[in-house]
Amino acid sequence: MALPLASSQSTALVLGVSIGFLLGSIPFGFILVKWRTGDDVRGFGSGNTGATNVGRVLGRRAGLAVLLADALKGLTAVLIASWIGPSAAAAAAFGAVAGHCFSPWLRGRGGKGVATMFGGFVILAPVCAAVAAMALATVVALTRTMSAGSLAAAVALVVASWGLAMPSGTMLAALLSSLLVIWRHRGNIQRLLRGEENRLGKGRS
Repeated sequence: MALPLASSQSTALVLGVSIGFLLGSIPFGFILVKWRTGDDVRGFGSGNTGATNVGRVLGRRAGLAVLLADALKGLTAVLIASWIGPSAAAAAAFGAVAGHCFSPWLRGRGGKGVATMFGGFVILAPVCAAVAAMALATVVALTRTMSAGSLAAAVALVVASWGLAMPSGTMLAALLSSLLVIWRHRGNIQRLLRGEENRLGKGRS
């Protein structure tokens, strides 16, 4: 019985990651800017397709719309994958973040994954997502730096998932998603260490 069980588990993980990656890869920010202006959002500011850069190009309303759309990618992926099982749902949460960060429709370029991470974990582990959101809000209020808040949220998500003894699949998804978000912020980290990071969405982020 062990082999069929292992095979079933592996299939669930593959399906979950695939569902998440497919939905996460939809580049809403790129599509909106292209539709509204004909320009490639990656040619502006930070070069990312996420809400912050879209807001820089099209304004706050457009940025908020993309923020919501990016979060819904993670949320929808987890909801769909949950029909397969808990392991698939956890895998979908990570897959959505990876798809957003490395969209194949944009030759592997995308956003930084924060909104998509929140969307997935709002369904997968709502208390952990709430803790991460509080960490983000607190650090942004103290530093007026969105990137620092995003990094704090990524760390808080992992700490909360372990501290609350979430299922192993959820903890692993939180760890992998957070590591990916942190890695995507590596340029921001360097600027933070040099004291050169822009505040409150001005310039690159």
